[in-house]
Amino acid sequence: MLPAKAIEKRVAEGLEKDERWKIIVRKNNWLCPYCGKIGARELQMDEAIESKIAEHFLRGGCESWSYFEAEPLPIDRLRLLAKLIVFKVRVGRWIAEEKRFRFFDADGRWICPYCVKENDVPKPPGALETGVVVPEEEPFVAANRSEKARASGFMSQ
Repeated sequence: MLPAKAIEKRVAEGLEKDERWKIIVRKNNWLCPYCGKIGARELQMDEAIESKIAEHFLRGGCESWSYFEAEPLPIDRLRLLAKLIVFKVRVGRWIAEEKRFRFFDADGRWICPYCVKENDVPKPPGALETGVVVPEEEPFVAANRSEKARASGFMSQ
């Protein structure tokens, strides 16, 4: 296992030389070039971002990096993942703001507003109340996101 300072040094090198390390989503969240997930949140320009990013690797948040022996994901794939993360947040807001995202059949199955098909994803608490933003981790948001992405052709990009 690499010591923390060695990991921070490799992170600094990646940030300096490789555009795959420089993808920021939702203003100040760093996208990991290995796993394609948000690896560091709420980055600030006045902090040592290398140590905050290194924590993603040190605490086991990335299962794909293999001590920097693995190759980072291709830049096109990372850009697509970044778009999908932003899209996921929008879906949470749409559920809160638009009634068409809050229709369920008599058995409690969600009805997609795009394809008008039922989905067995459980309804989260507050999902039917206007203005309640459903957390992006909820399976309900993932189902909405997947349906919208499929219906809009986003997944074919």
